[in-house]
Amino acid sequence: MSTISCTTDSDCDFNFYCSSNLTCVHDSLWPPTALDIIAYLLIPIVIGFGNVGGIGGGIVKVPMLMLMLNYQTTVATFISYCLLFGSCLANSALLIFKKHPLQDKPIIDYNIVLIINPMVLLGTNIGIFLNILLPEIAAGILFICFLILISPYMFKKGLNLYRLKKQQQQCQLSENLLENDQENEGNNGKAQLSLQEIENNVNNYQKINQNINKSPQYQVAYNFNKIQNTKEVQGVESILPQNTRAQFRKDLQVSQTSNISMSLLKSQLIEEEEEEEVAKERPNSYLLAAQTNQDHLQRQSIIISQNVIEESELGQNKICVEATGSEEQEAFYQQEYQQIPTKKIVLLVVVFFSVQMLVFIRGGKGLSSFVGITTCSTTYWIANGGIVLLAFVAVFVIRFFLQKWEKNKRIYIKKYHLEAEFASDLDVNNNMKYIKISLAGLAAGMLTGTFGVGAGLALVPILLASGVHPQVAAATCGLNFFFISTTTIIQVFTSNYLNFSQIILFSILSFLGGFIIAKLIYKYVEKKKASYLIAFIVFGLAILNIVAFIVYLTKKGVKYGWDSLLNQTPFCQAQ
Repeated sequence: MSTISCTTDSDCDFNFYCSSNLTCVHDSLWPPTALDIIAYLLIPIVIGFGNVGGIGGGIVKVPMLMLMLNYQTTVATFISYCLLFGSCLANSALLIFKKHPLQDKPIIDYNIVLIINPMVLLGTNIGIFLNILLPEIAAGILFICFLILISPYMFKKGLNLYRLKKQQQQCQLSENLLENDQENEGNNGKAQLSLQEIENNVNNYQKINQNINKSPQYQVAYNFNKIQNTKEVQGVESILPQNTRAQFRKDLQVSQTSNISMSLLKSQLIEEEEEEEVAKERPNSYLLAAQTNQDHLQRQSIIISQNVIEESELGQNKICVEATGSEEQEAFYQQEYQQIPTKKIVLLVVVFFSVQMLVFIRGGKGLSSFVGITTCSTTYWIANGGIVLLAFVAVFVIRFFLQKWEKNKRIYIKKYHLEAEFASDLDVNNNMKYIKISLAGLAAGMLTGTFGVGAGLALVPILLASGVHPQVAAATCGLNFFFISTTTIIQVFTSNYLNFSQIILFSILSFLGGFIIAKLIYKYVEKKKASYLIAFIVFGLAILNIVAFIVYLTKKGVKYGWDSLLNQTPFCQAQ
């Protein structure tokens, strides 16, 4: 609460008034000023962009809450908890059923969520200690330096992704033009050939045209050419990524349809041969005129029938052999591509609430202990040690299960030659990537605990550098924030920093931004395939916070003296 003394309203900053206790108190929500209304309109928009970038709602803390609405740091932190909860609730509702932009699987990488979750919890508790120990100016300068460090990388990453998209579009355009040219040349060649054939054989066609068109052998040849053309089309499509789940199902359907067609063609050829034998027994001068052409078609039909029968028998045998394998492969796909993987979510929930239960028992900054533990008491430090120990145990337990699931997964990948399809998945056996992502989770937690914002600013760049798709990185960070927000909203209700109207207002604003604004941006990114926007969004919000922090520190130093940025509250009193 405010401790600034006053005698009149003019002694207080904007959006504050002098209370009966002669201290400056923040104005109530109603009636809002023009600046308040602008801030209330901007908050959902910025949160929508923050959700798409995987940063969360806390990104508006300094620019909107502390500068535009002029809330004090502690109050702004608790309001940002409301914003984080509302935005994460909306974001999770949007992402939980969303598909990967390139594959038929969830957009959220639950393996990464499992890896970073205990490290984020551990880092958050460390960050809370740093927040209390560091002077405000020191914490602000460190955060600005961090943002300056990642901003060029995110801009460069976005630029590279944009250039890659343009190159892909140019390549696709060139391929389409080449295919059109080849198709036009082929059509012209076919037209010229048909015209020449008509000119050379016009007399013969006038005599036997009707019989040839009605001839069963002619129909067989036509049907066979149609089947061959179908195979050629399928051959062109096969240059697309193989062994995808959709392609796997399509191949089964095509193979079954082809075998049915082959069987029908075989029956048709037998019937036509019988009819031909009957026709030969009845001499007819008119038929003799077309005998040469019919003999040629008959020989072609016999060759076709032999090839078709052989292909049909081989195809049927292949289907019989692969029937069991296809069912097993489909079961593997269903397990790997579960939209909501039950086992992983259960493990995530158990680990998260195990650590959080100790946090609730211990208490901390803005959160009273549920069992009455006093700050800085012996029990308090024992509880802190228990949180650290449990977090490390959770890391090893998660590592064990992830490696176990990965081992079973690799068996099926090797068996069905699916290496290309799962090449982009995170290899949990890669120690360097595993450690890198774990440390990113730790850094994200420390940023959140120290500055109240910045978890996504640490996670998203590291995930992009590890080869994770931008949309997947943002969605994965978004789900992780949802777990964090469930505990922060508890702190909001158990503290006395906010009244009920403030909790409702900012939660609704963040939910609207996280659902409506973010949904519109998600649709645009998917429609335009503009994944590079994720990197540019993170870059833009990082620059916004750099400017906001500099303005805030300068403003406070000028108004209240630079000593106000150096003051420190003793650790045990700040809890």
